[in-house]
Amino acid sequence: MPSKLLIHLLAAFIAALSTNSPADNWFAETPLASAYSALANNNPELAWQEMQLALAEQEINPAHWSAVKNAIIEKTQCGRLLSSSVHTDNKNRYRIKLSLQQKTNLVQQSFQLKVAIENPPQGTRVELTDRRGKVWLSGITAAPQDDYIEVESNELLNLPKPGYFELHIADLIYPLVLSRNKEGNWLELINDTQSPLAVYLPTPSSGCAPAKVTWQWFTQNFQIIGWPQPVSVNGQNQPQPPGPQPENAKWLSTTVSTYEYQGGVKVEYLQRLTVPAGYYQF
Repeated sequence: MPSKLLIHLLAAFIAALSTNSPADNWFAETPLASAYSALANNNPELAWQEMQLALAEQEINPAHWSAVKNAIIEKTQCGRLLSSSVHTDNKNRYRIKLSLQQKTNLVQQSFQLKVAIENPPQGTRVELTDRRGKVWLSGITAAPQDDYIEVESNELLNLPKPGYFELHIADLIYPLVLSRNKEGNWLELINDTQSPLAVYLPTPSSGCAPAKVTWQWFTQNFQIIGWPQPVSVNGQNQPQPPGPQPENAKWLSTTVSTYEYQGGVKVEYLQRLTVPAGYYQF
């Protein structure tokens, strides 16, 4: 695939600029040995390229690469310093956010993928594929509203397995390494009349912003009412109650989100719990 060849070339180029050290021989010959070695040599950029290459070529248990990925994100200011393997002029460079969402209500749980792009041309094709070429999200952009558009997947029974993915926007390909939501469920209904909702904030990677928690009111047809309300959480995992319920509010959502950057793409991990308005008796 063209993007995998590009990863090979970038990794080779960066390696040519790096000097060998004894760390090159510290690790057993495994698919991730080059990534471990580059990280030990304090070269997170090369480690990132080597990890992408290894995961693009074969499926590897996340237990073997999650810590490496987190270390790279930490060493590159939450991934902001990672260079993109997509080379384009400023005229065709987009601001992109990929969101991996877990959505829960009183009846069911589902998952969804969303891509938000700032000011893309109308008719731009957007796809997210895994290393085997399976398409998880596909769509064509409409006219932007409020200077951006969203393309979303169908409701999913599960999120894709962690690993290597490619985000295709027109003729550009953005290689990504996607994880699962950290630390299980962040929102949980509990049998406590004083505080029926528990919020477990995920621990962000060093250099990344703390997890964000918000309340949001919706109408019966899930039209947004007002702006999201920031939520503070105390040491007992209890959230600050929302403001007064609007007259036309029928649903209330709590959202916890965290993010990282990968080569120009903001990757958001989000969990949302939605209940009928008035369900909580704070």
